[in-house]
Amino acid sequence: MAGTDHPRRPPPHSALDGPAGRIGAALVLALVVAALLAIHWDDLFPPETAAAGGDDPLAACIAERGAEIEAMIEQNPAMAGRREMLLASVPAMCADQLGEGGSGGPPAPPPGLPAQ
Repeated sequence: MAGTDHPRRPPPHSALDGPAGRIGAALVLALVVAALLAIHWDDLFPPETAAAGGDDPLAACIAERGAEIEAMIEQNPAMAGRREMLLASVPAMCADQLGEGGSGGPPAPPPGLPAQ
């Protein structure tokens, strides 16, 4: 059977087998990724205003009073031991100032101090 050699036929060639097909596939992949990012952009990267609390007056008051307390402690280092107590009372004080306190009675003592 040595004389029955059949010549090999080259495989069929298509335009999709070459560089043009690969470039086209890369473009389709890029378009799909771009479409998914456009659809889910807010899910992946939420807006800063939602994360920061927006225009919440209570959060703004707490941040402002906390900064005032930190500045006061910087000016008077002897008060550093009272930092936690002062910062713990800020949310209740701001809620009372904004009318969100609810009880109307005296403020509760900060955690760690006995009730009077």
